[in-house]
Amino acid sequence: MFEQALRESTADEADECALTIRLTLGIKEIGTAKTKRPIARVAAFRKGAKQEFVGTLILYSYITSGMVNVAETEQFLKKQILEPSTCTKQD
Repeated sequence: MFEQALRESTADEADECALTIRLTLGIKEIGTAKTKRPIARVAAFRKGAKQEFVGTLILYSYITSGMVNVAETEQFLKKQILEPSTCTKQD
């Protein structure tokens, strides 16, 4: 699902703008009832950059009472990772 969302929302870039993305899956207890929900922690950085962009997505959709879909995943990636980490090449 993450691969599909990334393919749909990114394009090829030059080597100096290549973005490395690390995805870690896990389980988190939510609320006082300690309901276990699957999560994905996404970390991204560019070669030689001093910043790392990190976001955590709960993979459970409270709207559909099921897993998040590709559109929700793509929206998360754009807002939390891709837009803040936009490459600004220095000429």
